[in-house]
Formats: sequence, structure tokens, C-alpha cells
Amino acid sequence: MTSTILENIIIEERQTINGNQFFMIQDQEKKNAYFCFQSNLKNIWTELVTNWFNIEKVAIEYEELAKGNKVTNLTITQLADEVFV
Repeated sequence: MTSTILENIIIEERQTINGNQFFMIQDQEKKNAYFCFQSNLKNIWTELVTNWFNIEKVAIEYEELAKGNKVTNLTITQLADEVFV
């Protein structure tokens, strides 16, 4: 498992072909994408769903898979106009 802090990000809300909601975090500096699914992020899912459009910085742990980078842990470290310590 790999961890990193992402600061220059764009988060997009998406749906699987089955209609399940997920989020894609795009790292604008390294051009990487990270995929967030409810089954992996149960402890922070509600906050992610509520604030995804205001999130500016996150700390993540992820698995590198053939289909992409699957986020296994996420901590929101900065919302627009707010800083968490």
C-alpha cells in the first residue's frame, strides 16, 4: 500500500455501470487518478459525499491495480477556506 498527500486536485463524482456512486480524484501535477468507493471508505464516505466539491487537499493510502489506483484510506486535510490540523 502506498500513501501520499494530494494538493492540486480535481474531484469528480461518477457512477459505475451498475449505478453505484464513486469519486475520481485527479492529481493535476502528476496526472494520476485515484478512485474512491464507498466499500473502501465507509468511515469517511458521508463527509466525502457532502463536501467533495470543496475539498482542496487530501492524504490518501491506495493500492495500485491494473484498472487504476484504488483509495483504501482518505483523510480530508483542507476544504475551501478551511484548514484542518
